[in-house]
Amino acid sequence: MFSIELDLPVSINSMYGVNPKTGRRYLKKDAKEWKEYAIWEITRIRNSMSKVGDRFPTENPVLVTRHFIFPDGRRRDHANYYKQIDDALVNGGILRDDSQIKEDHNAQAIDSSIRKGRVIVYVDLL
Repeated sequence: MFSIELDLPVSINSMYGVNPKTGRRYLKKDAKEWKEYAIWEITRIRNSMSKVGDRFPTENPVLVTRHFIFPDGRRRDHANYYKQIDDALVNGGILRDDSQIKEDHNAQAIDSSIRKGRVIVYVDLL
């Protein structure tokens, strides 16, 4: 099993911009920064786990559980955060491909003591 707690990623609704000259989509600065941060954190934990026998990336089907912790009670669609989290698991070397996620569970809570949201991610082999 793999678990990590991360800052909440940028919502997919505000993740991309469009270049007005070319019309091409690009990853906005805050989304790029979160991606780099998440990959670094995941890689750091993965490497420490490899020393005790856990082998990543796995090629097996997995269950991903995401616990979202929001700082307030505003309505949010937590599905807008899945792509960035799942891509970070691949780019951080936990999964070979996000198609390995055969089951996922999601929960959310509110904690007004945190300034920004957090997400706790668990990856279990099926």
